[in-house]
Amino acid sequence: MKKVIFFLILFLSYSMADTLQYSRYYSSALYKAKKESKPLMVMVALRGCPACEHMENFVFLKDEVITYMNKNFISVIMHRGEDSIPLKFDTPDSPTFFFLNPFTKKEMGDRFIGGKSPEKFLKIVKDRTELFHNILKENNKTQTKIK
Repeated sequence: MKKVIFFLILFLSYSMADTLQYSRYYSSALYKAKKESKPLMVMVALRGCPACEHMENFVFLKDEVITYMNKNFISVIMHRGEDSIPLKFDTPDSPTFFFLNPFTKKEMGDRFIGGKSPEKFLKIVKDRTELFHNILKENNKTQTKIK
């Protein structure tokens, strides 16, 4: 019995490592992003949209994308018509990606629309990660000067 439980735990932990970890709920993802001090990526998608399906069924299954995103972002994927989408993310374009500073809830850089190759997507998210860390450094400098 112990061996069965061990292998079940091992299997589950292995299988979860091979997927992009994301939420379908903005508020819980925002809370987690603040807690972990990570930027938030919000993808608004539509079922049947070829570019959305490309991102979810190809790009988000690439090991390099999964590893980078799970380590550096809290991700939210919401589908129009299925999920409750906050008004600020309500857009007719699919997919639309928003990158937010969880502490200010402000967008970092421009949102982008449409599917991307894994390489182009990684370039975009790496740029947003750098921007987020620069914002945090500037905020720390400002707070230090105020004290």
